[in-house]
Amino acid sequence: MSISFVSQGEQINNYSFNAGTLAEALEQLTRLGPRDGDGHHAAGCDMRAGIMEGLQTGIVPGSVVQVQAIGWNGNAEITQAAFRYGFVFTFPDWANIGSLSQPIQSEWQRYKGCLWVHERGHVQTAMTVLRRYLKQFQDLRINGTGANRQTAEEAAQRELRIQVQAVYDLLAYENQQENNRYDQRTRHGRIQGAQLRTRAPRGSRY
Repeated sequence: MSISFVSQGEQINNYSFNAGTLAEALEQLTRLGPRDGDGHHAAGCDMRAGIMEGLQTGIVPGSVVQVQAIGWNGNAEITQAAFRYGFVFTFPDWANIGSLSQPIQSEWQRYKGCLWVHERGHVQTAMTVLRRYLKQFQDLRINGTGANRQTAEEAAQRELRIQVQAVYDLLAYENQQENNRYDQRTRHGRIQGAQLRTRAPRGSRY
């Protein structure tokens, strides 16, 4: 049996805006940013994953036995699969930031760095869930019955594919729940510094 993780990499989708002040930028982030649990937020991270493509199933050796008056039994397992996953980030791009004062640029760079820390945390949370469910896929053993060896094997493999999808649905649900808890703990990144400060430090001019 072989189930391997295959990374599809990361994709970054930017949404652009223009603003003359930090306060204006915050308004744009609120208006354009992805929606999340408690309203508008500036960035997002979505997982894309799947195991059904390229999935190969097989009959466990020695598991097919003839039982009189009952038929045949077959136990199927995953023989080979690639668990493909990737992440899609949605991130803000302040298009005219280069024309503004240094204090504004510094605050924007600080803020974006904290946003990335928060979104990377979503990746780590998702990967923890993926690794935990990998063992569940590896341990799947499905019994199928039929009038003869062929129909028993076909039934077992068909049911195995159904169960693979069911386990994946549980994975997706738990991933969403874990990431919701992560957002709650971090207040959507605010306690990690991902909150745009609309007032420059004392003594700054902009």
